[in-house]
Amino acid sequence: MTLHDKDLEQVLHERCPSVLARIVIMREVCRLVDAMHNEGFAHNDVCMRKVSVNIPRTQERNEEMGKEEKGTEIARTEDNMTKVMLFGVRFMRPLGDSAYFRRMWEISRDRETLRTRCYPWLAPELFTFCQKSSRAADVYSIGYLGRQLLAPHPHPLSSILRECLGPVKTRPSIPQLFHAFDNEVTHLSSNLVGHGESKRPS
Repeated sequence: MTLHDKDLEQVLHERCPSVLARIVIMREVCRLVDAMHNEGFAHNDVCMRKVSVNIPRTQERNEEMGKEEKGTEIARTEDNMTKVMLFGVRFMRPLGDSAYFRRMWEISRDRETLRTRCYPWLAPELFTFCQKSSRAADVYSIGYLGRQLLAPHPHPLSSILRECLGPVKTRPSIPQLFHAFDNEVTHLSSNLVGHGESKRPS
């Protein structure tokens, strides 16, 4: 990460982004993972510490001066004000290749503890013998990340995020997730515009 990049844990701790900003981040994560899948690779380790949010220095100064509300800067991805990036390729594997994680639990006394306490965002099937790297495992991780980001807030995306954490065959695809997040961004943005217009003097 560069000097002004912050991982998602830092962003949540320091800025408390709005619901709209959180959904924008999830949409961009889906975009990045989908591009990786189209190149024939699975990330296999999508989590808060692997999502980077780049905030320009000028915006940080504006925040300190009270000219920006918390969360506003993150929602401006379309304006290239802030960029969401995905990094950490330690576990990245070609789609269909043997997953790496089974080697960890082979030397562990308690596979379930390793999965639930150390790597809860990883799909359970990644810890099974001879599991192949797949798109579905990244869907699981995105679902876990989405629930972390949006759990404190009531939202209509709860059902699709719940599906992400279900059995492999019932999980949605990355494009389906992207469209769900994108539609919600459009909906929330239009509501904000509507509220802004309603407050204008006639």
